[in-house]
Amino acid sequence: MANAMQGCVREADNSFAKRTPKLEFFRDVGAPLIQKKVLSGPAVTIEWIERGGRGSVDWRYRQDRDALFYFEQGVIACHGALDGGRIDRPLDGAKKLAFIEACSTIETEVEISGRCFYWVAFIDKARLLGDEEEILRLRRLDSRIGFDNAALAAAVKALRAELIRTDELSNLYIESWAIQALVLLHRLFDEFQHQSQARLTKNEISKVVEFMEESIAKNITLECVAAPRVPATLRCATDDFNASAVQFRRISRERCSSSTDRAIFRRSSGSTSRFVQGKRHPNRGRLPATLKFARRK
Repeated sequence: MANAMQGCVREADNSFAKRTPKLEFFRDVGAPLIQKKVLSGPAVTIEWIERGGRGSVDWRYRQDRDALFYFEQGVIACHGALDGGRIDRPLDGAKKLAFIEACSTIETEVEISGRCFYWVAFIDKARLLGDEEEILRLRRLDSRIGFDNAALAAAVKALRAELIRTDELSNLYIESWAIQALVLLHRLFDEFQHQSQARLTKNEISKVVEFMEESIAKNITLECVAAPRVPATLRCATDDFNASAVQFRRISRERCSSSTDRAIFRRSSGSTSRFVQGKRHPNRGRLPATLKFARRK
């Protein structure tokens, strides 16, 4: 049972000194494989993988089945391209999950801190659902790396006991598990989409401006932005609030106190300071896109 369908996942488990050709489907990881446990059925394959190494390793990936990843330990971050778009995602905090849609292409470097452990669930949605679960079969899930969901993380960890048991009921177990995982993913991604479409009211914008004015000299972090007075809708609508909105306020304040474009702008960054002289800042005079859209309403 454990290895019966392993061939359904097209892979090359070798170092990048021996990289496999760039075929239609591939799976290359630049960290040595220490051990792997597999539980396979006709529609679902579950893998628990341990790898070694330290630093940045290459990860090239393209498969013909949807895949849910859970980076349990030792995987720090991912930098590179997902379907041609730039991604930079931390993976060592709460956001350890990733979903890769069938035929999506990953060309990245992954930072690891030594021995790392992660899970992969490959799901053949058409074979798993057939014609019975049309509501799931016809809906797409876009690829996303680096998100958090306690229910999904717990569901993946619960597979550990099944990897050890592997009896005649294992295939039924992992198929029912996969359907539950797809439902959780659809609900979560629907929530992501709803949050990205959230709009700020005038009252919420005034609270944001007040918060920025009070914090103009501070090194704002996402934890600070999570303060109750800053609306949740803003935190959902943009991940780089502290890098754009607060920066806009700082630059605007400096611009008002300066008599020439060649003034020196001081910007705090942790415990050090940076100076930019004689250059016009690209964001000067511009509102962050989220606030600008909301202001027009």
